[in-house]
Amino acid sequence: MMCSVTSVHLTGVFMDTTQTSICSVLVAIQSGMSLEQAASTELRAYIYLSLALFDGVYFNRARELFVQTENHLMVQEVDRLLCRYTKSVPDSSGRRDVEQRFWDYAHTHNLVVLRTLQTSRDDDELRAAVFLVLDTDEKVKVLKELIPSTEVCDVGVVDFESTVFEQLGSHPAVTQYYGSVKIDETLAFLRREYAFGQSLLDFMRDGRRVTQGVAVQIVRDLARILADVHDQGIVYLDLRPKNVLIHMNDVQMFDFNTSRRVASRDEEIDTHVFDPRYAPPEMVLRHRASTASDVFQLGVLLHQLLTGTHPFDVCHEFVEHSDDWQNLTLKFALASALVPYAYTGDDPHLALVARMLHPDPSRRPRMREVAQYLTERHPHQVVIPHPERYGISPVRERNTVLFPARMGIPHKGHIDYIARLIELGYFVRVSLQQAYTQTSRDPIPKWLVQKMIARSLRDLGYTQNDFSIELTPFFETDEEHRMHFAASPGWKDVVVIASSNPDVHTLFAGYPILDQSAVFGKENVMYLDRSWGAQLRAAIRSNDRKTFEQFAASGIESIRSFNELRAMLADESCPIEFVHGCVFVEVQKEHELFLRKRVRRFQTPEQAIMNVLRTTDPTARFVDVFARDTQISLQDQPMRLVYHSVQFDGTDEVIRYDLLPLM
Repeated sequence: MMCSVTSVHLTGVFMDTTQTSICSVLVAIQSGMSLEQAASTELRAYIYLSLALFDGVYFNRARELFVQTENHLMVQEVDRLLCRYTKSVPDSSGRRDVEQRFWDYAHTHNLVVLRTLQTSRDDDELRAAVFLVLDTDEKVKVLKELIPSTEVCDVGVVDFESTVFEQLGSHPAVTQYYGSVKIDETLAFLRREYAFGQSLLDFMRDGRRVTQGVAVQIVRDLARILADVHDQGIVYLDLRPKNVLIHMNDVQMFDFNTSRRVASRDEEIDTHVFDPRYAPPEMVLRHRASTASDVFQLGVLLHQLLTGTHPFDVCHEFVEHSDDWQNLTLKFALASALVPYAYTGDDPHLALVARMLHPDPSRRPRMREVAQYLTERHPHQVVIPHPERYGISPVRERNTVLFPARMGIPHKGHIDYIARLIELGYFVRVSLQQAYTQTSRDPIPKWLVQKMIARSLRDLGYTQNDFSIELTPFFETDEEHRMHFAASPGWKDVVVIASSNPDVHTLFAGYPILDQSAVFGKENVMYLDRSWGAQLRAAIRSNDRKTFEQFAASGIESIRSFNELRAMLADESCPIEFVHGCVFVEVQKEHELFLRKRVRRFQTPEQAIMNVLRTTDPTARFVDVFARDTQISLQDQPMRLVYHSVQFDGTDEVIRYDLLPLM
């Protein structure tokens, strides 16, 4: 049989299939009925063709049934696919000991391997090895194995990721490509920046919904990115939530492993289906795609974000199993191929979805048209609230980054820095330096700064399983400073130091350093370290609310208002640089002294208070340590610790709180 590469358009060949007929078949199959009993010959042919997405054996079954129904157009398509997808046996001889060969290369070329992101095998499945490294330019990068062409089946339906990146060029919303490096004669790795951000999948799990404004903004920004990608002659092909990242308030795309180059927007190329939930009809029925396929996938995503439902979930009775590809194919891909998108109403966004999900690719709008339409209707940015992040939190054991910072006022840059460290897979231990110092540079007590940092990280979906925040006193010598950390709980777990301060680098000589440039910088681009706190102090002192809102960490005003911060910065009556004596905490209740306690090393003032409370009430506990006023439970009553003031007599520092009922 000769292979034909002629493109065959299937406009008008879609079956007259209703949601009810597909659903009845799926429910029958789920209940144990055979496919032959449950479906007509024609429907069985399309079912087998859709199942061929993950198992080529079904091609022959589909062909037999299309012959029986005299559907010659589909017989021709299956013949083409059978020819194209004839499997070859990959040669793995060049991929032995991939990990060890990479580690040897890293050692001899002064690369610091921070962690293995993906091994080259998983249950005997061949896949690219991926490593996170600190390169010789001291910037964090991802090195991903380039699988040799001798090991890739169906060479005609893939482009190598490095080739796609080279054609795509640089784009601010796409992970930056830095070329490739040859490890030895048979092993090479692609080099790119790390993709920071929270998976869009987190925003959609377990019935979560975003507002219409957020939904449209995300899709609008994706449409802009994809329009640029199409302009560069690239079809993305695998648009789904797991391949979209939300970093702070920015939308980004990564993983161009499945993307293809095209000569024009209308050119169709051979491809696979990568997720049945986002497969357009031309992928399901013909294994073909074009830029219009990306439009279809974005339409599915827009419908999901707007409604919380899948546009082709036509059979709720058929239970979805997210790890069962055959199940997902029957539930979603089959319906997207055979059942037209049903929309009635006057919502202009869903009317756009209807155009994007048209079964005929030539009838869908261009990606640039989608971007322009959504931009005209929603020209302004809205804040994207981050849900709690899904998945396993980083372990602390031998995986902790120490983040020592004076941080007088938390800036968005500080929070982004910490967030990037967590996303690299580390548990982050924030150490607020000179914790009991209060000067013009440190106008806010560090026990309040601690709350601001935590609230800002919570706003990005992180929990206390991802980070800790401690108060570190001011030491007169480096030796005292080092001894403090060496004696601190969990010090043996610290493997990396994150700071751009040269004094910190000297203090922790011998540890790998992740400075600002390492996580924010680009290859071959000079990065200048930011002094973030100075911007905020200047904005507050000059009553510049606009600049403050532009740079302030999101959690600041949940702890102290802008006007309260102005008052703190204006009060320079009693600067405290160094505490020669001890730090005490006092609590008043009903205007009388309730307790006084020395704050020990490695404690916060509120932890010292709680230790005293538990001597008389063993059930006393914190409810929310990062609320504006710390919430506690005392004698089973909700109470709050309200910070009042700090006093310094030249030797000792006294931090005062009021204990009040929770209002």
